Amino acid sequence: MDTFFSRIVLFLFFGLLSGSLSAQTYTANPTNPTCNSCADGKIDVEWSYNAKHVNALRVKLYDSSWNWIQTDDTYPYSFPDLSVGTYIVSYEYKYKNDWNYISQRVVLTSSKVRIPFQQRTSQYPPYEKIYRIKGDFTMIGNTNLTLKNYSDNGNNSGDMVYVDVDSDPNTLNSSSATLDFSTENDAKPQCSNIVYAGLYWTGRSSTTNNSFPISKMGTVPQVVDEVFTVEDNDKVPYSDYSINVWRGDDGYEYIVVYDFSALGEEDVRFLFYNNGDIYYRIGTGAYNKVSSNVNTSFGIMTASFSPIKIYSEVGGIVLTIDELKRGSNVYGNDTYYSNTSEASGRVSGETKVETGNITKTYNKREIYIKHSGESAYQKITARADDIHYPTTSESSIFAAYAEVTDYVQKHGIGEYFVADMALLEGDGGGTGYSGGWGLVVVYENSKMKWRDVTLFDGYAYVQHLGGASTSYELPISGFKAVQSGDVKVKLGIMASEGDVNIAGDFIEIQNATQTNWARLNHDDNNTANFFNSSISTGGNSRNPNLVNNTGVDISMFDVPNSGNVNIANSQTSTKFRYGTSQDTYAIFALAMAVDAYVPEAEATNIITHIEGVTGEIVDGTIVEPGKTISYKMEIRNRGTEVVNDARLVLPIPYTTEYVSSSVNVGTVTYDVAEGATGSIVWEIGNLAVPSEGPDQILGTLTYTVKVTEDCSILGNSNCDPSVAVGGGGGSTGTGATSGTTISGFSIIQGYETDGDCVGEPIVTPVKIIIDAEDYVAANCTVEEINSDQEFFFCNLGPPASIPITEVSGNFPSGSRFYNDYPVVEGVTEEFTISNEFLADIGTTTYYAVPPGYTTCYYTFKITVKDVSSIPTVSDVTYCKDATANVIQATPSDPSYELYYYMTETDDTPLINFIPPTDKAGTITYYVAEGESATCLSPNRVPVVVTVNPQPKPIGIFFSN
Repeated sequence: MDTFFSRIVLFLFFGLLSGSLSAQTYTANPTNPTCNSCADGKIDVEWSYNAKHVNALRVKLYDSSWNWIQTDDTYPYSFPDLSVGTYIVSYEYKYKNDWNYISQRVVLTSSKVRIPFQQRTSQYPPYEKIYRIKGDFTMIGNTNLTLKNYSDNGNNSGDMVYVDVDSDPNTLNSSSATLDFSTENDAKPQCSNIVYAGLYWTGRSSTTNNSFPISKMGTVPQVVDEVFTVEDNDKVPYSDYSINVWRGDDGYEYIVVYDFSALGEEDVRFLFYNNGDIYYRIGTGAYNKVSSNVNTSFGIMTASFSPIKIYSEVGGIVLTIDELKRGSNVYGNDTYYSNTSEASGRVSGETKVETGNITKTYNKREIYIKHSGESAYQKITARADDIHYPTTSESSIFAAYAEVTDYVQKHGIGEYFVADMALLEGDGGGTGYSGGWGLVVVYENSKMKWRDVTLFDGYAYVQHLGGASTSYELPISGFKAVQSGDVKVKLGIMASEGDVNIAGDFIEIQNATQTNWARLNHDDNNTANFFNSSISTGGNSRNPNLVNNTGVDISMFDVPNSGNVNIANSQTSTKFRYGTSQDTYAIFALAMAVDAYVPEAEATNIITHIEGVTGEIVDGTIVEPGKTISYKMEIRNRGTEVVNDARLVLPIPYTTEYVSSSVNVGTVTYDVAEGATGSIVWEIGNLAVPSEGPDQILGTLTYTVKVTEDCSILGNSNCDPSVAVGGGGGSTGTGATSGTTISGFSIIQGYETDGDCVGEPIVTPVKIIIDAEDYVAANCTVEEINSDQEFFFCNLGPPASIPITEVSGNFPSGSRFYNDYPVVEGVTEEFTISNEFLADIGTTTYYAVPPGYTTCYYTFKITVKDVSSIPTVSDVTYCKDATANVIQATPSDPSYELYYYMTETDDTPLINFIPPTDKAGTITYYVAEGESATCLSPNRVPVVVTVNPQPKPIGIFFSN
């Protein structure tokens, strides 16, 4: 109601206030005063002030000590590009000629995601993002740094020391944890198949460099179990403690005092009274009376009692006292009591024996792993982009990742040691030093439930200095929860720098209806302090096994889901939210398993015949180049529903050539373009629920391949060529009832028939060894042996890269790909499913290293070309029905071929095109050039072909 009357009313109202205007009548309405929804690094305020005689407004920003930073006198008021911290916002108004203000403290927080969280995919085929398995994931891990004066509640801002448990004189820090698998439904852990393993490590050490030198006295542990007796001024063996004995006086009688002390440790005092009473205290605490037996003999009183622990060291020695002696004279002086008194006890546990000074250069991207069954460590190096290594930001908390599937598959369950993380001892200031590691393993076992397992990693730095909470959401999708019944959900998390005694940090899951959030916790933390330096991984053994892991959080726990409130049946996505109101931490890895259902199509692949081989065919059977191998594949439906549109894709190994195939159900083709080396594609159709039980064979594929005669493969003296048919990752099908899609058939060679794992499927294919030596000597030239495989790509366009799946099938399954050989950890670049080959124009040489080898490698080349040129053309003219020639054109490069198109948008190129002349008129055709039909310039040149009608005959008339 903006009228003259309303303005008069407002004028009168404010006029009544104007005589008493003061700070009390000030009204400011800042939005987000504690930055609940502020963007990181930015403070925005909304403010207005309505009062007579107020003629200017401004907002000033100060740091927490009232040092001016910036002024904004123009609406809207905004202060960008700020770091985390406490600020003072001053709202100022000019009343008449005087400036007045009211200030407000604002705590600016951070929950920045420095590395976006993405699903972690294995470097090995079939490159799953959602592992649909009968099985689960598990986590283990430990800390490699602890408080010198350990306590369950101390944070890592104190003096930190290395944990070193491995008895190896060449390592400075080490810890261990034992990998084991579930016994669900009587599954045997030793019979589980490891699908994937990823190693993470994290810490806070050097704040300036990712690589730094370390020099320290090396030690090895030595088991100790000795009794000892010490007198005044003696040192307690295997410890820093010494004893001082003196005469005390409580005002009534003399007493003998036994003081045990060590630099940096709590003092322990015993009192031995004249009447035989014994008391002791630790530090400055209260005295405790000791129940003892006292005997006096030859002027010496001896008190014996149950061992009293006066010191214990994590993973080290335990020091106890169980006997005191003193002179029986109740009026002795200091010297008398010092000379007649003793203390006896026991030192047990482990001590460190010095081995000499060790100098190393630590690198945050490097770590060492060892299974207890091995004597030597294997060096593991993270790539520079896996994951984040800040030095001047994020409190210098780093997190690293490397896949170790091949190592863990080789060694299986048992104790794993991780050593020589790039950590520092000493006092790391307010944030403190920390460091530890975690291993996540995905495994399968035929007796276990179906689950969808997914892994995410990234780097989110969360910091808060007080005030309201800051939080960040992490969406997870792609899984499919079981269609009916209870849905069990398990979550695994790894984070760095959460403190045991700083509360306020949390993690939540969004409920199934997306209307609320549920705060989570596990047995070793609570909902108000989730990241509390706990390692809670299901009770597996660790060395050391600490309550307080000083900045390392690794947890694995079931998410509450009673009534499927958080994850509902058939749900395919969810969100997690994490944050804090006062702690600082970095979260970098999550794993989730959800009860699921997958249609159970299974194919058994059996070798039926090898040309030239008699007897049983087993792993290691020998075959000669050029010989054929025949297989039979039987398909079964072991589930409870029909599988619609079942399609099985069987890649042909690079060491063979396709010969033939046939099926008794559906159709089969050989598709040279399916996969890197071609595949047999079996269009099965619908797989019925078997009427005769799950062992019923519903279809059979027979096929034959020929062993390669390629000299570049057979002549590689460093590698033993072999044939192993497996895979099936491109196979598909859909459950008729559930609607769940199969992504990869289970292709096995059969079932275990003896040993501990009878009845378990054998997922590794039979490996046939090619006997190539005689063939190479008789048939291969040096040039043929040394020729590299070459892969061609054309017109990829920017920005482009080449997936490893384009070439990986040409090498042994599980091969790793590098830009140089030999592989130098931390220097040689590895190309994986997430780090694809370069698409630079020209030819680049790469190296394929098969799994389990250190000297075997294959050299290959990738050539990338960019063809964009055009040929020179000439328009042509014909008469109707005349004999035409190939359209005239000249390629810009003599090596290029010409290709013709009927229209400008035609997708089918033609070779040696001759235009028709049966109809008169003008038609425009198009010509392009290139190396081949698959490497053509996208630029087409028009060619006009004119067909003129034949001339009419001229009539000649003669007259008489």
